[in-house]
Amino acid sequence: MSSPARFAIVASHPIQHFAAYYRALAAHPQVRLRTIFMSRGGADGYFDREMNCDIVWRTNLLEGYDHCFLPQRNRFGSTGVTAALRTFAPHAVLAYGYSGRLALEALVACKAMRIPLMMTGDSELLRARSVIARAAKSFVLPRILNAYSAILSIGDENRRYWREYGVRDDVFFHVPLPIDEPAFLAARAQRDALRAAFRAQHKIADDECVALFVGKLSARKRPGDLLRAMRRVKGERRLRAIFAGSGALHAQLRAAPDESDAIFLGFVNLDALPQVYAAADILVHPAEHDPHPLVCAEAACMGLPLLLSDRVGAAGAGDIARPHENALQFPCGDTEALAKLLILLHDDMPVRRRMSEASQNIYDSLNLQRSVAGTLAALDHCLGARRDGADDHG
Repeated sequence: MSSPARFAIVASHPIQHFAAYYRALAAHPQVRLRTIFMSRGGADGYFDREMNCDIVWRTNLLEGYDHCFLPQRNRFGSTGVTAALRTFAPHAVLAYGYSGRLALEALVACKAMRIPLMMTGDSELLRARSVIARAAKSFVLPRILNAYSAILSIGDENRRYWREYGVRDDVFFHVPLPIDEPAFLAARAQRDALRAAFRAQHKIADDECVALFVGKLSARKRPGDLLRAMRRVKGERRLRAIFAGSGALHAQLRAAPDESDAIFLGFVNLDALPQVYAAADILVHPAEHDPHPLVCAEAACMGLPLLLSDRVGAAGAGDIARPHENALQFPCGDTEALAKLLILLHDDMPVRRRMSEASQNIYDSLNLQRSVAGTLAALDHCLGARRDGADDHG
């Protein structure tokens, strides 16, 4: 096109790790971006039920890109996204998910206005679903997904999900989930200094191996599995656990016997989080269900090996956690297997070093630039389909 393509993104609310992605898209000369939010959500602070605390991000989530907010409606009324799309008149639209009220209204609006619609989400097949749920999805979902001009897949398990429900390979575009990349790359450049300062503050010896858990301290994330695994090797290795996050299990974990050497940081805001990764040696994510946790990309960017349960959806040969390259997996709930992996990475520095280097290299191949490039490829595909459709109809 001779002028930038008008591209609308429809989202429920500002989310911290998408801000850098929106800014990068907005800065691209081929795109005129407008992000349409249903609510202010994360921009103004909110109470996170699973984190069990109020969250106010110490960064401006709305700076650097064009955006608007839909008028406040009652829970049963229209979201107003149809009017917002008519005003902007985009050449293509991206929506998150396919089942919420906002996403469904965007789908209907785009069909009515003959605007190509692309979609992304984090669904996977690892979570157990009832026979009825699987049957219903097999009947309904292919019909819904057929309405989208492009699917932005975030990883291997996510792509496997879309394929299961009939999405063709020619409408897939790999768009890795973005992180606050500028902040993490700045921290990576001064990792040694950040590591030393954090360890001095928390009285962690330089030769101690730190296993880091980042996330909500909830039953779903199984943070207690890390404590139980550490208990199995206590006294045999110089291992320390750090927990960055809050949640319903916070008090219970802190009160566990013999865990006085574990460090519980509580909720860690965006500006302080890169230093926590810099101080660690290994990321441990033992969740029983987590479709594609952002912590894997953040840890990989900072060069941490990843120890993940087999229920975490970020693992795959083309994903951020690549088994036997930068990641090792263990059966969910098997703390003995997790303990053995901790011992392996504690004892074998060459393996840990190779996995660390692999993490950085893998992240650099799945970075923000890759996310933008995948989105632009999907946009080109949609614009081509739109032109073809216009030609077909004279």
